[in-house]
Amino acid sequence: MIRALPGGNAPPPGGSWRVRRLDGGGTARDAVLRHLRALDADDRYLRFGHTASDATLADYVAALDFARDGILAVGAGTPSRGVLIGLAHVALQPPQAEFGLSVLPAWRRRGLGRRLFVAAMACAAGEGLAALACMTGNASVLNMARELGFSIRLGAGEACATIALSGAPADERRVREAWETRDERGARSERAERGAA
Repeated sequence: MIRALPGGNAPPPGGSWRVRRLDGGGTARDAVLRHLRALDADDRYLRFGHTASDATLADYVAALDFARDGILAVGAGTPSRGVLIGLAHVALQPPQAEFGLSVLPAWRRRGLGRRLFVAAMACAAGEGLAALACMTGNASVLNMARELGFSIRLGAGEACATIALSGAPADERRVREAWETRDERGARSERAERGAA
């Protein structure tokens, strides 16, 4: 199970920004399918490399291996009646993992994609894998990797980028710092100064 990650922007009412690893039980498959079907054609292209039809999405979700792969989610509401607002699939295929990420449009720019990305890195690194492969068209994912200091290899004419995971699980301080907002860093500094006084 992926542990909860440090706090960020305020969560939605009745929800949290905690990344959870779905186990496939209950209504998990239905929730994943609803999330993916809520994506428009452009978002589906960024997520899958093509504009997946609803039937293609249903086949994809039916084939998900929750026991082997990391199916990571951030939701709003309760687990039984909530909505998956962010979803990452870490398909474990040694020596690397294929990685896909999506966040519903109304929930973007709140750090959810970054939380899912860091959790996906931890998931893959925890399985002993050396890299994540992702679509090169998803500039947001590539930018997150760069901002966190990870190296990216782009092959000539390839649709995938490879993100090296060296240091991902061990360098928790760097990951935590990437999560913190300026306000959180300021509040932590003020607490430290008060404690020193």
